[in-house]
Amino acid sequence: MASRLADAKQIIEIVEKIYLEYKVPVITGGDFNCNILSEPYKLLLEAGFLDAQEQAVRTEDIKTWHSYPEYNFTLGIYD
Repeated sequence: MASRLADAKQIIEIVEKIYLEYKVPVITGGDFNCNILSEPYKLLLEAGFLDAQEQAVRTEDIKTWHSYPEYNFTLGIYD
């Protein structure tokens, strides 16, 4: 968890530098392999970051990982 917090702090610092220098919105992305109750996520929100899912008009609350497709020999394509 310590490394994820360090990563979040580093992202905050980098985004702040970009914003201060160029005065433009900054979009960043990543995966901390943790959930919305985690400290890295909370730290980013406290710094003013927005969660893209929270901004979307329509979302789905399903798993974000998908399995590799399997080859369908009958159709000759990956399902």
